[in-house]
Amino acid sequence: SAADDFARVEAADVFVQLGNTAYQPKYCAFQRFIPRNQMLELIKRAELVISHGGFGSLSDCLRVGKSVIAVARRPELCETVAPQEPLVRALEAQGRILALSDLSGLPEAILAARDFRPAASTGNRIPALISQFLNSL
Repeated sequence: SAADDFARVEAADVFVQLGNTAYQPKYCAFQRFIPRNQMLELIKRAELVISHGGFGSLSDCLRVGKSVIAVARRPELCETVAPQEPLVRALEAQGRILALSDLSGLPEAILAARDFRPAASTGNRIPALISQFLNSL
């Protein structure tokens, strides 16, 4: 509902992939699930991507140089099995993404993201980050 509220207040063009939630946006275009090839096209055309903190989604966005606001899913809320916070925080520390932990801050994060440009990769460190994270479990 945070993206829907933003779309309503800002009259912004927003698309949401909902997944299995019962919520249905009133001000955003949406689909429950999208084939990966279609999602990649939407990412390429997007000005900004707001995503969960999963490796696949973040790497797809970063690969095409998109500004990303990542909201890590949390195991304690039964949103995911594996914690996403360490990867999100590591990429944020590198200047590659913006992280958001409280969706009430979404409007401000979107405004900040308009001027955000992800730092260039210094090489493919993602496998090392994942390995480091998995070893810490």
